[in-house]
Amino acid sequence: MPAGGYNCMDDTMLVYAMKEVRPSMDQQALCSRAAAFHRAGDLTSAERLYREAAEATAFMPRYLLGVVCFQQGRYEEALKWIDDALAINTSASEALNISGLALQALERHEEALMRFAAALAAEPTYIEAWNNHGVALQHLGRHEEALVSYDKALAGAPDNGDIWNNRGVTLQQLGLPEEALASFDRSLAANPRIARAWNNRGLALHDVGRVEESLASFDHAITIDPNHLDAHWNKGLAALQLGRFDDGWPLYEWRLKRTDIARPRSHDKPLWSGQEGIVGKALLVCSEQGFGDTIQFCRYAKLAVAKGARVILSVHDALVPLISSLEPEIAVVGESTTPPAFDRHIPLLSLPLAFGTTNQNIPTQIPYLAPDPARVEHWKAQIGSTGFRVGVAWQGGSRGRAAVGRAFPLAALAGVAAIPGVRLISLQKKDGLDQLGDLPPQMAVETLGDQFDAGDHAFLDAAAAIDSLDLVITSDSAIAHLAGALGRPIWVGLQFIPDWRWQLDRSDSPWYPTMRLFRQHARGDWPSVFAEMEGILRAQLAPLNSAPLSARLTPSRL
Repeated sequence: MPAGGYNCMDDTMLVYAMKEVRPSMDQQALCSRAAAFHRAGDLTSAERLYREAAEATAFMPRYLLGVVCFQQGRYEEALKWIDDALAINTSASEALNISGLALQALERHEEALMRFAAALAAEPTYIEAWNNHGVALQHLGRHEEALVSYDKALAGAPDNGDIWNNRGVTLQQLGLPEEALASFDRSLAANPRIARAWNNRGLALHDVGRVEESLASFDHAITIDPNHLDAHWNKGLAALQLGRFDDGWPLYEWRLKRTDIARPRSHDKPLWSGQEGIVGKALLVCSEQGFGDTIQFCRYAKLAVAKGARVILSVHDALVPLISSLEPEIAVVGESTTPPAFDRHIPLLSLPLAFGTTNQNIPTQIPYLAPDPARVEHWKAQIGSTGFRVGVAWQGGSRGRAAVGRAFPLAALAGVAAIPGVRLISLQKKDGLDQLGDLPPQMAVETLGDQFDAGDHAFLDAAAAIDSLDLVITSDSAIAHLAGALGRPIWVGLQFIPDWRWQLDRSDSPWYPTMRLFRQHARGDWPSVFAEMEGILRAQLAPLNSAPLSARLTPSRL
């Protein structure tokens, strides 16, 4: 999100600096010559003259030298010079504002907020400082307060497209995409050349369910800025969500340019695109992103084996034992270890593109992972065979935009828990466990003890327990992918507009034949999701619950 800044020298900077502290005639001459270079974009010459002028104790050259350093991305040095200037004049609003920008660039957001507040104390109608104050609050997660700051900025600049865009981003983060969309429209009405506002508008359209329309907004952003990483990436996600894999997979490759998602390591050997001959060659496949992504897409390594490659699959260290059940011919290694020699490499999530994946040819030979037999026997004995055993996981990962909506309240399963014979058994680890201590009266959720998946390796106990259950109910989480990869019955509760891989308006998943999807009918509407689950499960278990007691002890699986 933009915070404003200084991209060039203009006369207002020099006028501002000179009015703060009147320089000597010699300093004024030096600063004027430096300013001429500054205006012309010759920052090196400007910096040299500002440094010469700064040898004397004076506000102007120190402040302007800080501006030059800021423009060159030397934020620590910029901060030093501007702080020196502020020691001469503590209430210089422009210097306070730019020092806040430098602190913001250094991700020192609390300190940045204090500088912007000080600038506003000195100049209460300072529009840029109000905008930057809002950005700092946004970085700190104080979104409601950020809105107040943006509104104050807009009171003085109602046609500022950048501020409207920042306001829209805040509304989006507050889960108010309709209001965000209105702000982005105001931003683009003021300035239709703001590429990031077009991209953000596309995200808002996506989140209100207008996914088809979002594509045009992403295209506008790309037209303005052909290298707009986020717009290409978001357009790819929207295309995949709409089932347009031919368009989506190539655009999905833009993820490899991002710094905010887990990326595979770079290698000095050539990439494999799927077109080069691979028979007899060693292919290193590198996992990326989260555990669920690795579990979902590791199946593609088997296709590379079928194509004649000797596959080395590098995965998260914690997943090595689980993924090793994929295929005996695949060498599974941890990401922290040096892989054996290889001829080519490819990121794991680039394999669908390499194999020309469509909705019709997704590899669905299920199961493709297997639990450890000894653990299965252990957890079968622990769980027992009585009742209809439902494993539950209610919270997925908590990283980035994709994590939004990947959790539901455990208490929402109270209706399912009340079905005669149903036992809820927790498969949850780490996040969300506090909800076990705050359940509605009469709702019971069994736990499997502190030793459940307590080792260094992930999901070994979960896989064995899932094999011992009749059904798994989960949010959009790695457990969903694990149960699907094991070929077990799995119901997934999805938010109104879910992650791209679940597509739209379908109750099945092309990725997992044993999976059933339950979708919100409106944003935040979890009650309808679990009411639907409860109704279906009651109907399916009705014959079992009306059977003689002896027949209820080992129910048929869904």
